[in-house]
Amino acid sequence: MKDSAFVMAGNLSRFVNTNEGLLGGGKPVGAVLEFPGLGGGSCLGGHMDNAVYETDYTRRLADAGILAVYVAAGPWSWMNRGAIRLTEAVCAALTEKFSLTASFPFAASGGSMGGTAALIWSMSTRFNVTGCAAACPGIDLLNHYFSDQPHQRTLFDAVASYDAPIEEGLKSISPQYRLDEMKKIPYFIVGDADDECFPIATTDSFVARMRERGLNADYRRLPDARHGEFTPEVRDALTDFLIGCFR
Repeated sequence: MKDSAFVMAGNLSRFVNTNEGLLGGGKPVGAVLEFPGLGGGSCLGGHMDNAVYETDYTRRLADAGILAVYVAAGPWSWMNRGAIRLTEAVCAALTEKFSLTASFPFAASGGSMGGTAALIWSMSTRFNVTGCAAACPGIDLLNHYFSDQPHQRTLFDAVASYDAPIEEGLKSISPQYRLDEMKKIPYFIVGDADDECFPIATTDSFVARMRERGLNADYRRLPDARHGEFTPEVRDALTDFLIGCFR
């Protein structure tokens, strides 16, 4: 059986949380996929518990006709092959549920592991992705494996089932090694200058390489910010960016 027999409009709520109830029954103009951080939570506000996703953030999206979709891709997934497969099945189910066309626009978002996931899914998807917002993302997970022991078991788990060396698996879920595959869409990147998880120098270098390649990268580097912190101004700017992906 195809994946559509397992993830479909009728059981979609078991795989995602959405702000659908805030849309008033109308068809969305676009959908923002939000991917979980490590453990299932998100600095953007989402969570993996099955529930309605109603916050000030998702109300702003709904006011613009945008569906917010928190994808329960797994708390240690790091956008591995399984997480990509699930997200593609979710997008197909959304297409079925709302009778969407092939050109329907999606944007990707997330923080920390979710930021990494947003970057990786954007370059991997068959659906029409029109923008990507990644806050404090892990850029080079191969080197991060050896520099941050608390994350080692999650990273190994993410790629352990691959029929490939662990090194190659970690590279496949690291934006650092796949920059040439990134689509020419707008990007919004937030970097925390005092990030205790992911070195800000790696993010600085990655954004510079993005721009050298001609990619449109709005980079907000936050001084004195620790991992996952936002200023209200940057959080509002991230929301404005995502809304702008559908205009």
